[in-house]
Amino acid sequence: MPAVASSPIPAFLDQLTTLVSTDHAGGDPDDLQENRVHHEIVYGVTSLTATQASPTQLAAYIRRHWTVENRVHWVRDVTFAEDVSQIRTGNAPRVMASLRNLTIGALRLAGHTNIAVGLRYAAREFTRPLQLLGLPT
Repeated sequence: MPAVASSPIPAFLDQLTTLVSTDHAGGDPDDLQENRVHHEIVYGVTSLTATQASPTQLAAYIRRHWTVENRVHWVRDVTFAEDVSQIRTGNAPRVMASLRNLTIGALRLAGHTNIAVGLRYAAREFTRPLQLLGLPT
């Protein structure tokens, strides 16, 4: 029988007190042809005890996290194809992420709720990006 290697438990795990489980059911965004229901259970771990955060508060924390994920990261991944970017050396990835965030923020401040539509709008006239940033044209 082979020996089973054991590794020490990381110190931060001593602080974990609560396991959170959320259940989500909805339409599968990748399934455009059929009306199948997508079902997933997501587990999270927190150091908050039941007296420090009620289930309602934990649900609010989780929703807030996914709001950020959906409003910024998803837009960067899908609209700007950030995940397939070939920019990987030096400070260039951080600079490009900052420029993408600046673009998203400027378009949202200008009232665009759909960033892809806002990008197309700005691209049609060379002065529009400058106007979005409040620069003279």
